[in-house]
Formats: sequence, structure tokens, C-alpha cells
Amino acid sequence: MSALPLRDFDYDYPEAAIAGSAAEPRDSARMLVLNRSRGSLEHVLFRDLPRFLSPGDCLVVNRTKVLPCRLLGRKSTGGKADLLLVRELGPSTWTALASGFKSGQRLEFPGGMSATVEGLTDEGEYLLRFESADVRAYMAENGLAPLPPYIAKRRAPGREDLPRYQTVYARDEGSIAAPTAGLHFTPGLLDSLRAHGVKIARLTLHVGRGT
Repeated sequence: MSALPLRDFDYDYPEAAIAGSAAEPRDSARMLVLNRSRGSLEHVLFRDLPRFLSPGDCLVVNRTKVLPCRLLGRKSTGGKADLLLVRELGPSTWTALASGFKSGQRLEFPGGMSATVEGLTDEGEYLLRFESADVRAYMAENGLAPLPPYIAKRRAPGREDLPRYQTVYARDEGSIAAPTAGLHFTPGLLDSLRAHGVKIARLTLHVGRGT
């Protein structure tokens, strides 16, 4: 089998066509449907999904919950500290994605939280040791949604992003990115699918940095 050239997937996409905020209501997002038997395309809204599923179909949703794992603070040298917590190695020890940190550097965050940079892991993540063991509690009060770079570079993140960067059925905390295909479901749409005879199964698969 011959290799598939990656250049086949390169195309120009105007940045103005990338939404900076989520559709409201959720299920008003647009959806492109391919009819395989006819080879035709149809532009619809996500709330039209029941039209394309049949009674007895099974829809599998991921109930992972996104951590508010983006933290903004200051370096001890005075520069900005913008990081994404990735893995919890212990109550006060996490790895993080960031740039420009140095081993031994102290990081200060709003609310009295601080951390020390202890080096780099083999995966290229910074190893941070926080002075408090309540890092998850701090994130819950002060953390920001880990918005994708193509959105984060266009506007400043805010706490108001947290509920919209979470599915309505999120339950099990552990992801550092959202299972984005599920963001468009609403409780009403899920009820409509059930009434249509569609079975809904749930699993938990946390989304990591490789997404």
C-alpha cells in the first residue's frame, strides 16, 4: 500500500471563518452531512441529528470532564507565566506545558498559590512542585478552560468559558481538552434522540495533550 501524502490534506482556510466563541444554543451549530449512497452533501444544524439516525442505533458519548487547568501568573523574574497543567504526579506535583521556564524558578499565581520549577520531564513537560497540596481546589476556583490554540490566540480566556467548554453530560474529571464533538448536545436533543429510539451509551475516555 502506497503512503498517503500529507500534502493532500493541506488547504487554505480563512481565519475569519473560525468562530471565536461557541454557538448558542449549543445545538444551533452547523453540521455537514454526507449521504454515502447518493454522494451528496447537505448543510443542516446539529439539532437535526435525529433525522439521520434510526431507531435501534447506538450513540456513544464520552462523559469525561475537562479540568480548568490553564493557569496565569508571574515568574519570579517578573515575566508572565502562562501554563497548562497536564499530569498530576502527586498532591502537590504536576507536569505542565509552557515555555521559557528555568529550573529553580518560582511562579506566583493570584490568591497566594505558588510553585517551583524543578526541571523538564522526558516528555518535554515542566515539573512543578506547588507549595499547597490543594492544586485541584485552586484550579476549581481560579483555573481557566484550556481553549485550543486557534481560539486562545485570538482572544483572552475567561472563567465564562468553563461551562461552554464542557459537555452537558460531563461527569468524570480528568481531561485537559474537551471531547469537542460532544459540545453541541443539549439535554433536549438527547431526549429527542431517546424518543426516536436511539440508544445512548456512556464511557469515560480522558483527553490528553495528544488530541
